[in-house]
Amino acid sequence: MSQLNKSAISPRLRFIFSILLALSIFPAQAPAKESKISSQISDVRHLLQTGILQTLAAKELCSCVYIAQVPLNICQARANIPSTALRTLRIDNDTEKKTISVSLSLLGYFLANEGGDDAMTQTFVKAKARFRTEQPQLGCQLIKTEETSPPSK
Repeated sequence: MSQLNKSAISPRLRFIFSILLALSIFPAQAPAKESKISSQISDVRHLLQTGILQTLAAKELCSCVYIAQVPLNICQARANIPSTALRTLRIDNDTEKKTISVSLSLLGYFLANEGGDDAMTQTFVKAKARFRTEQPQLGCQLIKTEETSPPSK
């Protein structure tokens, strides 16, 4: 697929996507809880922008999959990360290298950038954790943190 660019997404579509994003991440709440929802969105945005969420997810899911030997989908359900926050992440499992890579999903890019014009041009942290079979006593280790561009799909 061709890579999306910021000119391909109209401001109206970006606004609609932002509303749908907020509704899909956070369930309907009473009006009195609007400030709490806003605070939660802000917290998740900060964790995505700094790479904390990606790094935490990579390490936790690697330990669950390769040390506890639990299937990835069950690890995601058991994670100490809210399922709503996991929706903003793209999680890749390389079983051959025993590596979990975590980057932002398209939804995560829009949330991290508040759907702004630069949402498709900024880069964010991609974290990797690997279980080293030659040193199993060390468990899963973070092996790489890099900058990534928005996904093309």
